[in-house]
Amino acid sequence: MPSLPTILHDLRTRLFREPFRVVSPGYVEAIEVATRSGDIVVLCRAMCDYAFAIIHMSDARRAIDLLRDAHALAVRLNDEALTAECELWQAAVAHWTNDAGDVVARLDMIVERCAHAGRRDLLPVAACLKALQIERRTSSLDAIPAFDHALHLLSSTDDPWAISFVHRYAGLAWKNAGNNTHALEHLEFARDVAERHGLLAILARTLGSLGTIHLSTRHTKLALDELLPAIKLYEDLEISDWYVAECLLGMGTVLTHAADYVPALSYLQRAFDVWQLTGDHAGQGRAMNVMGAVHDFLHEDDAALSCYERSYELFRSSPWRDPNETFPLSNKAQIHIRRGEYQQARTLLETALDHATATKSPRGTSLALTALGGLFANPNTPFFDDKHAEELLLQTIDVDKAGGFENEEALKHLSELYEARGDATKALEYHKRYTELVLRMKDDSAQRRVSEIETQRAIEAAKRQTEIEHLRNVELKNALDELRSAQTQLIHAEKMASLGQLTAGIAHEINNPINFIASSIGPLRRDLRDYDGMKGQGSEATELRDEIITLLNGIETGAHRTAEIVKSLRSFTRLDEGDVKKVDLHEGLESTLTLLGTRLRDGVAVVRHYASLPPVECNAGQVNQVFMNVIANALDALEGRTDKRIEITTSLPDQNHVAIRIADNGPGIPDDVLDHLFEPFFTTKDVGKGTGLGLSISYGIIEQHQGSISVEVDHGTAFIITLPLVHSQRGSSQTGTA
Repeated sequence: MPSLPTILHDLRTRLFREPFRVVSPGYVEAIEVATRSGDIVVLCRAMCDYAFAIIHMSDARRAIDLLRDAHALAVRLNDEALTAECELWQAAVAHWTNDAGDVVARLDMIVERCAHAGRRDLLPVAACLKALQIERRTSSLDAIPAFDHALHLLSSTDDPWAISFVHRYAGLAWKNAGNNTHALEHLEFARDVAERHGLLAILARTLGSLGTIHLSTRHTKLALDELLPAIKLYEDLEISDWYVAECLLGMGTVLTHAADYVPALSYLQRAFDVWQLTGDHAGQGRAMNVMGAVHDFLHEDDAALSCYERSYELFRSSPWRDPNETFPLSNKAQIHIRRGEYQQARTLLETALDHATATKSPRGTSLALTALGGLFANPNTPFFDDKHAEELLLQTIDVDKAGGFENEEALKHLSELYEARGDATKALEYHKRYTELVLRMKDDSAQRRVSEIETQRAIEAAKRQTEIEHLRNVELKNALDELRSAQTQLIHAEKMASLGQLTAGIAHEINNPINFIASSIGPLRRDLRDYDGMKGQGSEATELRDEIITLLNGIETGAHRTAEIVKSLRSFTRLDEGDVKKVDLHEGLESTLTLLGTRLRDGVAVVRHYASLPPVECNAGQVNQVFMNVIANALDALEGRTDKRIEITTSLPDQNHVAIRIADNGPGIPDDVLDHLFEPFFTTKDVGKGTGLGLSISYGIIEQHQGSISVEVDHGTAFIITLPLVHSQRGSSQTGTA
């Protein structure tokens, strides 16, 4: 069998070439083998490598606990190199999970530790992460020197992953800074390294970034050449992260330019959904902005305005400033200009210009300046001022020149402005530049026409894929409906099983008073007949009267007891209340205890610590079933003990939740059982004594109520059930990958 270091090296080689679900079990097995062997150094190495794999190929949050344990081992071993690496990946997790802490300061210390420990191979990665944090907190332009430093440090490593990693992010920074020439240089270099070394996941991410750059320069065919293979690689590797959304946004934009709006909206919606799952508000804003453009092209002004407004809200709700955040304002202003609503348009464009300047966004600044210049150059507006228009439009030309691109709208406005002034020389100069740019764009369009069949075929393939996915979604919905139906039947079956187990006890409970009533009827009739014969006179009549009263009291007690049991059973099942309603949880607990009365009288002390609880919105029958399952399990755990005690405590841990703690003083639950406690069909009871569904269904019920159920083991077992006071829909989660 190969050594563990060899196995870990093989896993690293496979990591970016195969789906993560295929590679992940190898890391888990390596950690288990290292744990059994007692080799702490190799164990720490395996944990660190697995954390690296999770960060770059899965949900970065999953690596948090793993890195904490690995770091503790590295510190215990006094291994500076491993300690530095653990801290580097902890900083990476903080970045990709949007940790608001000062990661930059931490990275400065990590760089020093890496250098001191001789881990020069990690220096460029740490420097790149620092640059990413600077870019996030200020702007891409401010981060360029930090990226240059990271690129300089690449001379200390020959790791192809690190090289492609740093060049890819440097390229993205130059793209966001508005310099597509430098961006393409770095991204094409990153693509070549990833392709040469078979780093397919890195290649897919780099191709997607290249595609978006070609889109921004209006080279649609080149964009498709990058985006389509990127999407195919993502599908093969089963990746669904930020970069997939970027590719989907690119495809949506391509289809928008091709006026193929229905599939365009489908791709844009998919991009929005992925960014929503990862918690990226800026990404959602970008997708929503292009959706607005689609509606704009379709002359659906109200829908477009709604999308632009939602896009801007999403951008502004992001904790980090995005260079695209002013685009929806400029786009929205164009609709107001078309409608003749010039004051609204001016306000929006001035706001867009202020924000674009603050975020140092060249494209955002160019869009706002161009639109403002056109507004002031228009003699039909109340703001006509050709001097101010000239200043704004010339400023646009300077911004575009620095970014390495040209804006035909600005050139056109300047040509028309100088023509209106009678300055033929300047009018001709800008008209010539405008015409040349339009001709180049037409030439590019003609070249795209040559490959139109190929492009259209690719788009059709994408359409078919969308249709296939739609059919899959329909099938998935049907499967989910069947699953929900099966789940409902399981819950009902388990509930019936729980009630079945209670049948004997309830029958006994009801049988006693009923038997007493039945056996009292004959003596009562006899006593009444004798009492009538004595006409109520004499000492014997007095004794008979006392006996009759005793019999009637007994019958009344029996009837009351029977009614109480029936009421508790009805309260427990809540047969007439299948929907979510406000419920008194204490009533549910008491009805459950009443139904378990036979078992509780077997020497079990029930101690109640009830707080003053408000009504809770829930499905009472389902929640009562959870109480029944947990209390019945507690009673099972107490069998054979002399001192039996169940303690029920209710409380308000905060203003939005209630907590129910059900604890017993039984033997507790072994550690190897705890991990499987809520798994379906898992049971430690003898065959025929347990279905293994009770706790699993209880877990599902509480989860459906947006609550939680946990276990504590200390001198017995305690189940803690937490429920929200108000039943509401779930929120979304955040994830991040590199």
